[in-house]
Amino acid sequence: FWRWHNAGTGMCSTLEAIYFAALEVAPYKEEDERFRYGRKKRDALIHLMWLFGIQRAATAVQSEKEGKPLPFSTAGKEMQRELRRTEKGSEKHLRDIEAGKKLKMEDRQKSRKEKDHVLS
Repeated sequence: FWRWHNAGTGMCSTLEAIYFAALEVAPYKEEDERFRYGRKKRDALIHLMWLFGIQRAATAVQSEKEGKPLPFSTAGKEMQRELRRTEKGSEKHLRDIEAGKKLKMEDRQKSRKEKDHVLS
């Protein structure tokens, strides 16, 4: 789901940027029969914006029910950043190191198999 933000006047969310870019490009696509951009397609863009608003509202309601800060608030964003932080030496950090070693080993094995296949 595209994030909502309050970065100030003149700023927009990802979906809003897609919407306005599509509207800006639409007249140029009209010239090519394959890309007719009629009212129906413009309405589809509005429907995306509407779905975005519904998702944002649902997220807000769920956050409030769980007693958590709204994910698009400053406190909510900081909470998410904190969840992603990894303290050196923590259990998560050690798990991440082990997962990285496993991925490296799997990648080496795959490379060896591919090399052996090419040589045979």
